[in-house]
Amino acid sequence: MEKSSKKVNSGSEVIMKVQDQLQEMILLVEESSTIAQQINIAIQQQTSASEQVVSSMREIESVSQKTAQDAKQSTSVLKDLTTQTEELNHIIGTFKINS
Repeated sequence: MEKSSKKVNSGSEVIMKVQDQLQEMILLVEESSTIAQQINIAIQQQTSASEQVVSSMREIESVSQKTAQDAKQSTSVLKDLTTQTEELNHIIGTFKINS
């Protein structure tokens, strides 16, 4: 009987230790889950920020292309104005004013 009682006590101690270890494992799993969720949120934020950067870069590229086109157009207009000014000076030069 005493042997049986010792075995029961020993078994109870083992069960208590296993319970403690299981509780500790549950806490670690919960902690790991929380950390994984935080990592997931951080990744989503970084993805969103990266998408905003890409969008901004595309907008900058678009504005740069428009600026380049406008500069070419301005250069063309200036050339035309220069040509017209030269022609107008030539035409005016053919008139003689008598004083």
